[in-house]
Amino acid sequence: MQEEARKAKTQAREAVVLLEQARTLLYEDNASQLAIKHIDEAITEADRRAAMLEDWYRRTYSSADSSPLKQVYKATAER
Repeated sequence: MQEEARKAKTQAREAVVLLEQARTLLYEDNASQLAIKHIDEAITEADRRAAMLEDWYRRTYSSADSSPLKQVYKATAER
């Protein structure tokens, strides 16, 4: 069960990273403002859900496991 939870929180954070990469590509392609607005909303929602999963995992398993992905992509949550 703990391994599945760890995998879910990691995948949630990876989804945020992929959405941010998509946003970068949209900016590079000069995509319409509407497309960028939608991807920004998706990033916000995915980041919120990833943070919720990470918090749940931390509270549930209360280990010293500090997610390396969260550390690398901490800037995402600060936007």
